[in-house]
Amino acid sequence: MRGLFVIIWLTSSLVCNAQLNQFSGRFGINGKVKLSKKLSLNTGIQLRSDISNLQYRSTNFFLDGTYRLAKPLKVGLNYRNLIQPNEHALLDGKKNSYRNRFQLEVCVSPFEWLHWDKFIAIEWRTLMQFEQFKFKRNQLTWRNKLTIKPTLKKSVFNPYLSAELFYRFNQYSYFIDEELITQGLLNEFRYCLGTEVKLSKNDAIDVGIMFRDFQTSRPSNLTLTVTYIHDFGRMFRKD
Repeated sequence: MRGLFVIIWLTSSLVCNAQLNQFSGRFGINGKVKLSKKLSLNTGIQLRSDISNLQYRSTNFFLDGTYRLAKPLKVGLNYRNLIQPNEHALLDGKKNSYRNRFQLEVCVSPFEWLHWDKFIAIEWRTLMQFEQFKFKRNQLTWRNKLTIKPTLKKSVFNPYLSAELFYRFNQYSYFIDEELITQGLLNEFRYCLGTEVKLSKNDAIDVGIMFRDFQTSRPSNLTLTVTYIHDFGRMFRKD
């Protein structure tokens, strides 16, 4: 219980010190299912909004597939479809625009291999992301994330702390002497503090606060994340 109070206090402090026009929210519902001992699927929907200005931003549908190659090693294929208000409605006459995002990831949990995850879990995820837009240049981004999860025995709370960096390979594109030049940029650092609260054997709520530190002209902001998670368990079992 003390851990939850610490997270709430830190979240409140961050929100109070942030500029009002930099506070957003992400609210979602996730469903997880294991297709086999090594293969699992995660799918759901997430609404994103600008809380400060009470504006809707986008709806995110996703489907993630994960396969465990070994005890500390997993690989995954992810897909995202984002629907958002169309900023170029005068060009095509449509109210909404769409973004497609494809991801290939590798996750390593060294403490699981060392059997130290009974005390604390550490996961490193490296991910290559391709994102397709209608009226903007496609984006190719390399993401690296480190997550730390202390193990609290006999507790419904599973707190975590994560840090992630984003490197976009084609941040800048321009012509020099009729030659296309592309330059990359480490364009964002992302930090998250939160906890998963166990409601029942198969149900949980994940609550966190995320700080997005952009390295471009885009202003940094705080994002509140709230996600309801249902675990359907193992779909197919051997007799």
